[in-house]
Amino acid sequence: MTPERVAKSEAELLDGLEALEKRIHNDPSRYLVGDRLSLADISAAALYAPLLPPPDTPWASIGGFSAPAREVLDRIRERPAGQWILQRYRQDRPRTTEQDEARA
Repeated sequence: MTPERVAKSEAELLDGLEALEKRIHNDPSRYLVGDRLSLADISAAALYAPLLPPPDTPWASIGGFSAPAREVLDRIRERPAGQWILQRYRQDRPRTTEQDEARA
């Protein structure tokens, strides 16, 4: 890892978050496609979840980030996209799990 590569990766990460924020119009309660959970929402949230470990997920125990990395992740968590990711897990993951159990 080099400082240049770290900076490039952070820029790419932020570009992705900006694209997500444009799609949801900075509203964490919106879905990416239509008015309900879709594969697009699940995919986008799953890609970013390891960075913002939502409670009650396999990523919740992830730790050991450096202080500079924690600062970046805290800023992401505060952004509309970060709030959207956490809301998808908080709001939709339990409902999806309940629906799966009902189908079994």
